[in-house]
This record gives sequence, structure tokens and C-alpha cells, in this order.
Amino acid sequence: MTSIKSSAKHATDPSKKVAVVMLPLSTRNSPSIFNLVNKGLWDQTTQVREGLPAAYVAEMSDALAMPRASYLDNLHLPRSTIEARIKNKTLLTSSEGSAVLRSAKALARAEEIFEDRAAAATWFKREIRALGGVTPVSLMDTDSGFELVMKTLGRIEQGVVA
Repeated sequence: MTSIKSSAKHATDPSKKVAVVMLPLSTRNSPSIFNLVNKGLWDQTTQVREGLPAAYVAEMSDALAMPRASYLDNLHLPRSTIEARIKNKTLLTSSEGSAVLRSAKALARAEEIFEDRAAAATWFKREIRALGGVTPVSLMDTDSGFELVMKTLGRIEQGVVA
């Protein structure tokens, strides 16, 4: 869930707010895909090329409150291969990691706009007319699908019917 808190710097002025992305308790002391989302593009590129932890798949399916098998199907990733990577604590390939990172970036953006993780996850799994009647998560397997979702989120943020 995202919460808005006054920063210590602006403690005397409560009108000054900063967005704070709250990570699930299970990920606060360990690497999280959402930590990577908040890094720069260079760091994201480097880490995807080096291989992201397969555990990020489980983190994303949990964040979406979606069965892991459904999440993998939506990303067009092979279930048995990814499950083996998770079990063996090995890294995702760059194409697998890219799909997972795209979905995390889009979910984080939806969470900013809807100001609630559950609402963002619900939207992410719902068929959206502006996206041709498909779910946003089903478009995360390609860069162009990701761009469509991000543009739709931008229209929602601007108050344009999407």
C-alpha cells in the first residue's frame, strides 16, 4: 500500500507531503522488485542483464493477489522452468526478468494513481475497454503492451476516460 507521510524535513509544514511506497513486511529486509523499480534505468538494465532473482515472480504474484500459474501464463513464461528457478534460487533470463520488471513498474504506477495496492491490483487484472478488452497484466509480455498500459494509466491520472 502507498501512504503519504510528512517528511522530517517538512515536519513543521503538514501540507508538504512525500510519497512513501510501503513494502510488504516480508520484503522490507530482503531484495524486492519494487526496490529495483525505484532505481534508475541504467541500474534496472544492468540488473536485468545480470539476472533477477526468480523469487521476484512470487513477489509479483503475491502483490497482485494472483495465483503464480496465472501470472506466468499472462507473461507467457514457462511455468515449470520458472518454478524450478524459484525452487533452486537461480536467476531469471533477461527476457524473463524484463517481463517481471515491466509488470512491477506498471503495478507501482497504478498504485501511485489509485493510491492503494489492492485497487491497483484489481485494475491490473480487470479487462479494460481502452486496452482492447484485455487485462493490463496480459500486456506485460511485450514492451509495446507495457507502453499501452502506461499511457492508459496516464489518461486515468489526467481524468480522461480510459
